[in-house]
Amino acid sequence: MEVYFERVDDLEKNVDELLRELSWKKIISRDDRVLIKPNFCTHQLKNGVTTNLDLLRALVDIISKRTPKVFIGETHSGGKNFEKLRERLDVKCDFINLSTVDTYYHKGSIGTYRLPKLALESKIINVPVLKTHSLTGVTLGIKNIFGLIQNKSKSKYHLKIHDVLADLLQVLRPQINILDAIYCNCEGSNDGRILETKFLLASHDAVALDTAACQLIGADPLSVKYIRLLSQPEGAVEILGEGFEDLGLRLQIPKLDKVEKIALHLQGNPLTRRMLELPGVYSAAKRIKKML
Repeated sequence: MEVYFERVDDLEKNVDELLRELSWKKIISRDDRVLIKPNFCTHQLKNGVTTNLDLLRALVDIISKRTPKVFIGETHSGGKNFEKLRERLDVKCDFINLSTVDTYYHKGSIGTYRLPKLALESKIINVPVLKTHSLTGVTLGIKNIFGLIQNKSKSKYHLKIHDVLADLLQVLRPQINILDAIYCNCEGSNDGRILETKFLLASHDAVALDTAACQLIGADPLSVKYIRLLSQPEGAVEILGEGFEDLGLRLQIPKLDKVEKIALHLQGNPLTRRMLELPGVYSAAKRIKKML
């Protein structure tokens, strides 16, 4: 499976080049409905944490010349104020709260998920950010699909997150995946260290994208459980493009510490999960963890 690498020097040109490599016009027909799914884990927009706005603008500009039915979609979560996010999102297309649209109930291996029917009825362009993550090791293309679960609180899924991601990819397979690696969050949290890395990756396949991204940051893709679950023996990944051999990135994949493991199990219990979701409790717990 091919993954295309592009150094960022002229963003709109770079995005156009990647889309042409993916033969995007064979995927998106005129008048298709197109969902662009960014990573907006917070309303505090920040390079290396949330998807780059200039990248989104370039995508909207190019795709909307083929179909007017382009929209950006995100769901509610505990870490974001949706109205503040809407105010800060200066992009020329609709921005839809996917938690408020009609629901499709998908029965997976460990439960039933509330997913937006609109996503299943659209062509999906998945635009994650290159980040390490204490819960999953990395958060890339497949972890970004987790953000399509309509529940505002998604913490009940954290205990078996890798199986959840495998479940979701059975029903939500983006046709186009573009990894925003203009900046990289390399310390596993929203307030972690940010590196300027200045590249993009693109693929038709989210598993291939995540595999290639792990290789480029010096990590073994099979050390990430959800990639192991979803990889196919015949699914060799080929990175195409100039300059990726010279990146020289060696990022440390974070692991859960004892406090995080305890919190993970507490989130798996309905009673303690509700307590953790009370106003101020989660932020207080984060402050205590930093002091330990």
